[in-house]
Amino acid sequence: MHLLRDLAAVYDTEPRLQQWAADMGLLLLDARDAAAAARAAGKDRLDPDILTALITRYHAITARGRATNRYRHNTANGRAARSLSRRFELYEDMILCFATRPGLDIFTNNEAEVRHEVARGEWVTRKEGRLMMAAG
Repeated sequence: MHLLRDLAAVYDTEPRLQQWAADMGLLLLDARDAAAAARAAGKDRLDPDILTALITRYHAITARGRATNRYRHNTANGRAARSLSRRFELYEDMILCFATRPGLDIFTNNEAEVRHEVARGEWVTRKEGRLMMAAG
């Protein structure tokens, strides 16, 4: 998912200031896992409590990203983070489609990119509660 790469880039440039980006990456991975579990259980939708919790977290993280970067026009990362947080706000329905409709199994829209990242031995992983790009 391109958004995970964008979130990691924003976070890696300013980890203390852009914690929202790591939190959003973890939320997307949690939503992916919840959708996969629902599919494995033969369900075509998430449990309403799980979906509500994910969407509530999503809104809180998006608000933090927007608040953190609202007036950060002076730096390249500030502009990138501001744009990214706005994307999460404007395109929530498309971004969370894989969680609101888990039967679709569409976490990524770019299968070629997924195969390429796996072949290179790179993947987005969780470590110490943070989003990181891991090699090998």
